[in-house]
Amino acid sequence: MYQYKHLLIASDLAPESVEVCRKAKNLADSLQAKLSIAHVVEPPPLLYGGGEFVIPMDVDIEASLAEDAKASLDKQSQVMGIPKSEQWVVIGNLREEIIKLVHDHTIDLIVVGGHDRHGLSLLLPSTTDTLVHALPCDLWVIKIDSEKKS
Repeated sequence: MYQYKHLLIASDLAPESVEVCRKAKNLADSLQAKLSIAHVVEPPPLLYGGGEFVIPMDVDIEASLAEDAKASLDKQSQVMGIPKSEQWVVIGNLREEIIKLVHDHTIDLIVVGGHDRHGLSLLLPSTTDTLVHALPCDLWVIKIDSEKKS
């Protein structure tokens, strides 16, 4: 049986992701594997003014979003005992940045939370759908029950 050596939690920083972190930590501990956590800040879309020109977003918005994400990720990581050296906040396209992390850090299992989808969101690709077809490693999707009361 294959034994994972380095797990990466791809966190969306939602309150429900604590359960994803807990399960990933349990698996990493049982396998004596390294555990890292990452969050990808996707650049906000550009605004179009009347269809003729692009109004650029404030450049500081991305930096501000990244700083907020680092604080949230650090808080989540402290509970799991993940050191700062294994916490990454990157700005860019989710799929591309996760793949880059996989290659740069020799990650062999990505752990993500899977939310129930309703309405129009069913027509759009989910993060999990995007990753499952692009990753060069395994993907573990942990179902998050948003109805569950903790």
